[in-house]
Amino acid sequence: MPEWKKNYEPMSFMEIVKENLIIKAHSLILIDIGLELEKSFEQLELSSKKYGVKLNKLVICSQLGTKDSKIYYNTIEEIKSKKIQKPYCIIIPSELHFVEKEMLEGN
Repeated sequence: MPEWKKNYEPMSFMEIVKENLIIKAHSLILIDIGLELEKSFEQLELSSKKYGVKLNKLVICSQLGTKDSKIYYNTIEEIKSKKIQKPYCIIIPSELHFVEKEMLEGN
């Protein structure tokens, strides 16, 4: 997801998310390193509304591959209150396998 600029608001990634949800596949969204989390949520919410995609719980992966890595699983509203460090990515999950659900909810 690139940072939106004046007259440049690409939302095409949401078409893929919508298709993935139909086939029950998760969607990984890589975030522009310069894009702040709050702004990425705004863009995500606007894009999802335009494409008719309901956002439930999201997975946010922060600083993967480092000793400070964290994985968050919750609604956008709940995640907004967290201090999430860059780099991060967003996963829009489809149906969760019971093992995935157990791991995410126990996290």
